[in-house]
Amino acid sequence: MQSKSSKIQTRPIEDLIGRIRTLRQKGDKEIRISAQEADQLADSLSQVMTRMVSIQEEIIAQNQRLKIITKILRDKLEESKRYKPIDISPAKKEIEYWRGGFHACNGCDADVAKKLGADLSLVGYVQKVSNLILNINIFMRDAKTGKLVEVQSVDVRGNTDETWKRSMSYMIRNRILDDKWSHMKE
Repeated sequence: MQSKSSKIQTRPIEDLIGRIRTLRQKGDKEIRISAQEADQLADSLSQVMTRMVSIQEEIIAQNQRLKIITKILRDKLEESKRYKPIDISPAKKEIEYWRGGFHACNGCDADVAKKLGADLSLVGYVQKVSNLILNINIFMRDAKTGKLVEVQSVDVRGNTDETWKRSMSYMIRNRILDDKWSHMKE
């Protein structure tokens, strides 16, 4: 949570936009602002740009974490000999179409898995509750029927590479590959 002193001050930007709209409606072609207003506007724009860079850096870091935990999951599933991850690159366009929502496409992942010759589909996503609380969620479906055969979730405390890796490893070890949790039990 940001303190009041660190809150981005957007009021000068909003005020200027309102004045510009009003003056343009009146037909004015020139807009003048005082030096003080210009300074306030520059400060506000600087704060907004700094925050945008910070958000962009956070997105890049989280995308990197997704790649890391995806690799951990694929490697551990393959090492278990229970599963054999397949190459999904032939379905790249369809997967990209659902980017950001493949987990919520009502089973389309099973259709893609079936087209690729897989028996199961596995889709996961990370839900960010706050910067300190996240959830990693995994859904496994039967590719032929689309029926969910496994749903697992693990809470993550802290938004770091280490906490994401540790949480994914925990889920694999204690949920996905553990016989008492796994759909593999008979």
